[in-house]
Amino acid sequence: MVRYISPFRKWDETHADNAEQPFNGLSSFHLPREGFYYVGEWGPCSASCGQGIETRPVECVYIQAYTAKKVPLPEYECRGQVKQNSYRECYIKPCPINEATRQPPLSRYYKEKSRRFRWDYGEWSPCSASCLGGKQHSKLRCVDTARNIPVGWSFCDSRQRPVDVRSCNTHPCPPSWEVGQFTRCTKSCGGGVRFRKVRCVRTVIEANGIKSIMPTNETLCRSVRPYSKERCAVVDCPPKWKAQSWFPCSVTCGEGVKTRAVSCVQEKASGEIVVLNGTDLCRYEKPANYKVCNLGGCPHDRYFSDRAQQLGEKMFFDQTEDTGVISLKLPQGGIIFEGTDIKVECPVRKFPRNRIRWFKNGEQIVSSYTDRVRVSPHGRLRIFNSSYADEGIYTCGGKKLVEGNTTLKFKPSSKKPFSKTGEKGSKPNKLSLHQKSNIKEEYYMKPHFAKKIELQELLEQSKSDKDRKTLEELGKVEDNTEFLVKFVTTDWSPCSQPKCGESGLQHRQLECRITADEYMAIASDYICKTFGLVKPPTQKRCRATHCPKWKASSWSECSVGRCVGHQVSVQKRTIKCVDGDGATVNSTFCDRRTRPKLKMKCFNGIAIY
Repeated sequence: MVRYISPFRKWDETHADNAEQPFNGLSSFHLPREGFYYVGEWGPCSASCGQGIETRPVECVYIQAYTAKKVPLPEYECRGQVKQNSYRECYIKPCPINEATRQPPLSRYYKEKSRRFRWDYGEWSPCSASCLGGKQHSKLRCVDTARNIPVGWSFCDSRQRPVDVRSCNTHPCPPSWEVGQFTRCTKSCGGGVRFRKVRCVRTVIEANGIKSIMPTNETLCRSVRPYSKERCAVVDCPPKWKAQSWFPCSVTCGEGVKTRAVSCVQEKASGEIVVLNGTDLCRYEKPANYKVCNLGGCPHDRYFSDRAQQLGEKMFFDQTEDTGVISLKLPQGGIIFEGTDIKVECPVRKFPRNRIRWFKNGEQIVSSYTDRVRVSPHGRLRIFNSSYADEGIYTCGGKKLVEGNTTLKFKPSSKKPFSKTGEKGSKPNKLSLHQKSNIKEEYYMKPHFAKKIELQELLEQSKSDKDRKTLEELGKVEDNTEFLVKFVTTDWSPCSQPKCGESGLQHRQLECRITADEYMAIASDYICKTFGLVKPPTQKRCRATHCPKWKASSWSECSVGRCVGHQVSVQKRTIKCVDGDGATVNSTFCDRRTRPKLKMKCFNGIAIY
């Protein structure tokens, strides 16, 4: 026979040496070590005369060693012990006889009735809770003891009807998983993820009798842990433009061009990004795939600097002899006589050359063998009888979307630009209107190359005093000079609203600039717009960044020194207000409404309230 040992007894034996003296002068040595039936005092009789019943509490309890309090236990903790009756008959005095009817006293009627008919509990219903205290209801019935059969309730004494509800399953609940609501999906398409909070908790009853949920170690939850994240938005995204990072400027000094690859892509439901062949599939305007860059003046009076040659790497070619044919290799580029046949090689390795793609200003070159501009079977770009129409930014693609890029410009084959006599080193007439400017050359889009005669015609039509003065200075420049027309801007001003969380405005200056070599003049916006240039914005909304925010440390271990409930303690952590650089600042700079909690209740399995 296996002897049953209560878990409360085991706890007492483990902690007996450290136990404090209980209240009311009781010693833990004299307290029962197992559950027992506690029998209370009899209550008053249910009848003032004649036969009645008295009731008293009889329940299985355990006396807590520290406090000498009675802790209710389930019935199985007291098995093997005799449970005394919780009710009995009582008789205070006889009731008076009804003279009118000459019937015997009611007490005699009820006494005779109680001898033959009695209340019986019958079967108890299942417990309403599996743990932490539930209720059971009995199928109360009235039994005829003579025939041992159930009869109607009216045969039994209603004053002796026993209580038909009792407590059950009062033992603590085992740890279980608590699952929260899912968050919003991280993406609206292309396969995102959403999260939810999953933790192992235990339900306990605090000193005030209120149920409380406490987090506990996940190893105590024996069932399979529910998943805390799942995929969502598993649908294809609509096609959109995707721009790569800008390549470095195409020159080492002076004005050059930056390029980048812009392609129409679609993100599939699986998360894979696919490049689409048709650019008409993407909505909205295609982003710019090139812009002008300026790295400062060159040491020689030329379009391109000799600095690259001095470094032993000739990246740009300024054609001085009309040879008829030249060969270049990306990223090499330069200024070439018009009418020259050009071969450009793509610097791709370990890639089939017949699959190399070429682009001009971001648009793929699709050609046949008879076209003047075409891609050879060996992946080279061929331009026959080149002209000014061939000016632009050329890129090639192999393994990567962009393997390299270069800029090609052209000049008349008879003489060099900006020259009076054809002698090397001669300089053009200067435009004296603006020799210097504090405007930073930050270009918004592709500039426009214009001939002198085009500018003169537009400046004559303009009514701006600024343009008329520029027209006068333009007459001092040679007729074959080519001008660069562009919008330039300053840096953005600081945000007008430095306070965190509030929006403000930023401003910058803008001007339409006409340049030739190292000289420049300022024209009205009308001139730049006439050449198809888009005016950049001079104002935009802004919001202060790097606002201070709360930073919380990790939670401490569940405390064993301070108890706030039965087997319930607290965890603590520290918080501080930090700025964008992580430095601690005064807490008044952080939003008090978002301040994290400093304490949290936890289940330690030891604490005693």
